[in-house]
Amino acid sequence: MLFRNVASVIALYVIFLGIAYRVLPHVKLPAFVFFALPGVVWGLADAVDLAGMKAGKTRSRAILGGFVAAVMVSWWFLMFPFLLKA
Repeated sequence: MLFRNVASVIALYVIFLGIAYRVLPHVKLPAFVFFALPGVVWGLADAVDLAGMKAGKTRSRAILGGFVAAVMVSWWFLMFPFLLKA
């Protein structure tokens, strides 16, 4: 249940990044990512709470792991134009 909730938050974030990548000018993408990441942390905390996790190491590891996944996805979306030019 915990993995499914965290994966759902990351998947929703990937969808938002994909839409932003197609709609926004590429100059505004870093600002979008910067302002969207706190929402991802909030969503991850809510997803972990819905899974029934109490305060502890498992909860903090799940939130931290989801945040690292979101940062890596953000990095990939921001570097995508440069990866295609190589």
